[in-house]
Amino acid sequence: MAHVLSENAKLYYNSATYATPTWDLITEVKDLTLTFSKGEVDVTTRASGGYTEIVDGLKEASIEFSILYNTSDTDFSAILDAFHANTAVEFFVMDGLVATSGSEGLRATCTITGLTVNQVLGEALMADFTAKPLKNSDAAPTWTTIA
Repeated sequence: MAHVLSENAKLYYNSATYATPTWDLITEVKDLTLTFSKGEVDVTTRASGGYTEIVDGLKEASIEFSILYNTSDTDFSAILDAFHANTAVEFFVMDGLVATSGSEGLRATCTITGLTVNQVLGEALMADFTAKPLKNSDAAPTWTTIA
């Protein structure tokens, strides 16, 4: 596989339903970080030879991104409104276009857990959002490859 440039990665949110999504490309994203971690379950016994032994635990994911602060932008407003109203947003964090075969990424219904508005003198106003998977009736988070 060839390398993938960060500027070709995409962040989408679903403006329709889970069953028939409408993926809206968020174009005003500057920086985006998709973080995964995995818990550990201790299965150490007296037969472990003096070592702690573990098995894989639950995975965690978070999506952190910076977006231009613009209340006239429908993408920004939808995410800002979801934060204030405590409503879910479904995201698709892709390494390419959602319509391109072979593109892959995380599809997850999330809650917005963090919002920081950066008011740096001499720079554009930016909003940093953090989103984490939310318990929902549609589906658990999935790593998806476009066929």
